[in-house]
Amino acid sequence: MQYQSLEEETDMKLLEERIQRDGIVREGNV
Repeated sequence: MQYQSLEEETDMKLLEERIQRDGIVREGNV
C-alpha cells in the first residue's frame, strides 16, 4: 500500500512537471 501511494505521488509530480513544461512551450510558441 505504501509503495502504491509513493508511485502515485511520483506520477503526480511528473504530471505537474509535464503541465508546467507544456505551459512554457505553449507560451513560447504563442
